[in-house]
Amino acid sequence: ITQSTGSLWNDEGVRSAYEIKKYGNLYVNTEYYFKHMSRILDNTYCPTIQDVLWERVRTNVIVEDTFTLDGISYSMTLSGGPRSRTRKWIHCFEDSRLLFLANLSEYNLTLEFPEDNRMLESIRFFEELMCSKFFKNIPIFLVFTHTDLFEEKLNAGIPLNTCFSDYSGPNDPESCYSFIKSKFLNSKSLRDVYVHRIC
Repeated sequence: ITQSTGSLWNDEGVRSAYEIKKYGNLYVNTEYYFKHMSRILDNTYCPTIQDVLWERVRTNVIVEDTFTLDGISYSMTLSGGPRSRTRKWIHCFEDSRLLFLANLSEYNLTLEFPEDNRMLESIRFFEELMCSKFFKNIPIFLVFTHTDLFEEKLNAGIPLNTCFSDYSGPNDPESCYSFIKSKFLNSKSLRDVYVHRIC
């Protein structure tokens, strides 16, 4: 299997297809795992920190994890699945903090079903949470992720107006980021939101 997988990734046709599709709806970890396949398929394989960080686990349920950092106990709750299920879990987050992760690199991607743009769906969902009575009195943190992939796509010539037809600014990362941030913060709810951007 190791040899076959390595041959597959080294095949010129597969690499050409990947280059065409890599900015489409492929998982961001595809290239990483293909490049490390021989190590991963080895009988003595032990996951590295990078292997774990590149892992993508699809969540369709609520997952809770408790950990301690610098003597302070934290409880992180991750909710997944379609937005239509929000009403089933939204009440679980009363009296907590909301950390909303928005993937910057999804501006040109679609959901599996229905085929809506992922970023537009993320903005709609964020607005819904901002206006929810359950989050009325709690701090909201908006964290933009995948900045590196976002910049890579823009530099590869994939324009922001593939998602936002009203965007007419330059295709540089800073201008595009500012525009996306303004879309998220242009909510009907006049709330304070703490915004962060990470890789």
